[in-house]
Amino acid sequence: MENYNLYIITNIINQKKYVGITKVGYAKRFETHKDNAKRFYERSQRILLYIAMRKHGFDYFEIEFLSEGNNWEHLKELEIEAIKKNKTYVGDDDSWGYNQTRGGDGSDGYKWTEEQLAAHSRPPQTEEIREKKRNHPNSKPWLGKNLSLEHREKVRQARIGTTRSAASKLKQSMNTKHGKDNHKSKPVLIDSILYETMTSAMKALEITEYILLKQLNDPNVLNYQWIKKEY
Repeated sequence: MENYNLYIITNIINQKKYVGITKVGYAKRFETHKDNAKRFYERSQRILLYIAMRKHGFDYFEIEFLSEGNNWEHLKELEIEAIKKNKTYVGDDDSWGYNQTRGGDGSDGYKWTEEQLAAHSRPPQTEEIREKKRNHPNSKPWLGKNLSLEHREKVRQARIGTTRSAASKLKQSMNTKHGKDNHKSKPVLIDSILYETMTSAMKALEITEYILLKQLNDPNVLNYQWIKKEY
């Protein structure tokens, strides 16, 4: 008889969480999540957990076993309850997590159709909702808090032996600059179209900063180029 697991993944930097169920064991599922995030295929660019893993680093995520059972339908119900309890569904105003559905609809190896992906995507948010989230007491729960020694030690251990790529260091360096020195304000030439700023190119092409920087900094991609500008 098969044994299924309910688990929760935590970003130890900001305490955002993700709740999931699996048929392959929670430890193996955790490795699958990280492998999927590294592969950077099209759908992984839409999954908030994978985006966060790439942004913060895989060492800053930990998994915890919550429950087990041999009834898959019952585990789905427990998943729904855990998502609600931990407020991890991104569609809720007070959410602080990565779940993009309310649970109970996932299955290992199941491939969603484009219609299902659209139906489960994060609902559009008005400026009013965004402002409410920014001002919510839980929007940045780590601010104003003294981290426990145990938490500090977890972060320290996660950083041991980690090395950042040259691209990562360059990106952080560029992000600390302002005005004309900021890479976002620099003109770029894409497919023979000149964009006055990198920001305008992202908006026009509807792509993320990560994707655009990757293309611009890849010497093999000739149709994406930085343009020198005199100031």
